[in-house]
Amino acid sequence: MDYELLANGKVQIGMEAPNFICDSTEGKIDFSRKDDKWFVLLSYKEDFCNITTKELISIERFRYIFNSLNVVIIAMSTGNLLSHLAWKNEIYRTTGINILTPIIEDQIGEISRKYGMISKVNEKNIVMNNVIIVDDKNIVRANLQYLPEIERNFLEIIRIIKQSKQNN
Repeated sequence: MDYELLANGKVQIGMEAPNFICDSTEGKIDFSRKDDKWFVLLSYKEDFCNITTKELISIERFRYIFNSLNVVIIAMSTGNLLSHLAWKNEIYRTTGINILTPIIEDQIGEISRKYGMISKVNEKNIVMNNVIIVDDKNIVRANLQYLPEIERNFLEIIRIIKQSKQNN
């Protein structure tokens, strides 16, 4: 199945989320986990982007809701850990807000390709702003994609999770 995902580059709602193990700003992440948590995987184009900075701050403001729903948020781009850590430090230095969301290092784009997070825009391949919601049974419940200049609505993401859990 991994070959099909790499070729087609798109996870579908209802399918099992592809597994991966990678480094993040908060240590190793093993997505083959078997626990009772839901996950929201967010991709973005690059570190230090104003829109994504606002989004990370929004996640921290809504963290109590995500925690109460037993949801883990993971961010990712094709940047490296040093850049991710410098960016988190810059956000803390300028706002006083500590970003607890782990940011995955995906320098060669393997995870981004598996999840269909790379699209061709103006003849260039770029990582899009994706939101992929994965339930506690590792099934994809939602797959949203935005252009990099469009900010995500976390109240909408929370609504999707709540309704998905009610119907689960």
